[in-house]
Amino acid sequence: MTTDDKRVEFDGRCPQCKAEGETSRLRDGGTSAWLMNVSTFYDEAGVYHFHDPNRRSTWFDCSRGHSFLVHSWPACRCGYQRGETTVEMRERVKHKATP
Repeated sequence: MTTDDKRVEFDGRCPQCKAEGETSRLRDGGTSAWLMNVSTFYDEAGVYHFHDPNRRSTWFDCSRGHSFLVHSWPACRCGYQRGETTVEMRERVKHKATP
C-alpha cells in the first residue's frame, strides 16, 4: 500500500526521517530489476553507448520503522534514459504466522 506518492531524490537517507529532522540507519532489503535487452554500440563518431532500459528497485527499511523503495534507471551520455533515482515511501505488508 502506498502511503505517500510524492517522488523525491534519494541521497542515502530515509526521506521521512530527513523531513522530520531525525537520523536513522538503513537496511537494504533486496533489489530487483527488469530483464529487458541492453543495447550497446559505437555511433558514427566512435562514441560508445550503453542503452539499458531496465529499472532497478531496492527496498530499504530504516531503524525508525519506515520502509521505502528506491527506483533507478541508468543513463547513457547521449541522454538515453534520464538516469534518475526516485524514492517511493511504502508500507511493508506484515504476515502473521499460522499456528
